[in-house]
Amino acid sequence: MIEGNPKLYSAVSYKKLIASLRKDYTEKLDDLESSLEKITREVDADNYILNLSNHAEMLNLIANAIKEAKREIYLSLWDSEAALFENELREADGRGVKIYIFSFCKMPFDFGVQFTYKMKNANMNFPRRRIIGVFDREFMVMGEGNSSINEIGITTRNIMLMEMSIDQMLLDIILLSTLRNGGYIWDGIDVGEYYDNVQRFFKSIELPADLPLRVDE
Repeated sequence: MIEGNPKLYSAVSYKKLIASLRKDYTEKLDDLESSLEKITREVDADNYILNLSNHAEMLNLIANAIKEAKREIYLSLWDSEAALFENELREADGRGVKIYIFSFCKMPFDFGVQFTYKMKNANMNFPRRRIIGVFDREFMVMGEGNSSINEIGITTRNIMLMEMSIDQMLLDIILLSTLRNGGYIWDGIDVGEYYDNVQRFFKSIELPADLPLRVDE
């Protein structure tokens, strides 16, 4: 605007116009960024728990995690799935990865540190067959081994869930060793004998009757 009587107006140069617009928008973006910093926090992606959409996706993740493992692998699984991962596990064992396996079934291979019931037809008599894999204590996969059961699995790097999974495996191993040392189970035991003898053992140690029930009970 040019002061006078009458007032006159003249167009500014395009460079001044762009500079003015840039300054205006930059100041607004700076104000927005400052406001957002006050009301938001950085989220640790390692704590995410992601759902797995199907059985094949779970198996693929486990196979890839075995290939990438550098130090140790913890697996609680069944003989049919162990056979699917045999080549990847053999390669991991060959490159010095420590492998710990718990299973109700006899494994189709003899390497790794194995704790198994060697039960006959176990995978055919347990309708729910949970699979757990923890890799280098940095990544875990958990899902249903029975592909006919529509159940969503999970994968995470959450350290608490990984520790809980390893604790579960340790408890399974402790129960296995206790039953075997007490003569309650033996290699090739069938599922019916297993259930009867486990109940007999629980009764012998006066386990409280009113225990929390599993989801499938």
